[in-house]
Amino acid sequence: MKKRTVAALSMMGVACIMFAVPYFNGMGCNYEMTLNAGSAHYEGVCRWGVLHMVETDTQTGSRWVVSARQLSFMNQIIYLVHTRHQLNTGDKQSSLNTYNQQQRGFTVFNYSWRAVSGNEIVIFQTSPHHEVLKAKVDGYIDSWDSLFDNKKNYMGNHQ
Repeated sequence: MKKRTVAALSMMGVACIMFAVPYFNGMGCNYEMTLNAGSAHYEGVCRWGVLHMVETDTQTGSRWVVSARQLSFMNQIIYLVHTRHQLNTGDKQSSLNTYNQQQRGFTVFNYSWRAVSGNEIVIFQTSPHHEVLKAKVDGYIDSWDSLFDNKKNYMGNHQ
């Protein structure tokens, strides 16, 4: 019985650490991001672990605000999307409207990112489909990035 208790407490401790590190690291976000993907334009702000992204379909005028909690570990970002709010329906139905209406509930997204130059990064996405996106980021993605300035260090080592 004693071994099981120790094992259970150890596993709970490891699980707490595995969640706490990305949670507190993600709370260090302090950035503005812009990117384009097909007919969609995205502008986002992340502060203290909370991301607010304005998504605009440039062809129809449809516009949404998506809010998420950011978790981050190394060059992995997990967004726990909790709110989607439509600002403008646009002049016709768009794939952006359809997607956001289908994903109304709590959603989890995982991305990987790498610095490519100054304030530009590439984002590797697997959902809703595989894609590599180039984004402009002003600021720090997470606490680790602010402490070690990964974007600047990367460029200094790869020019």
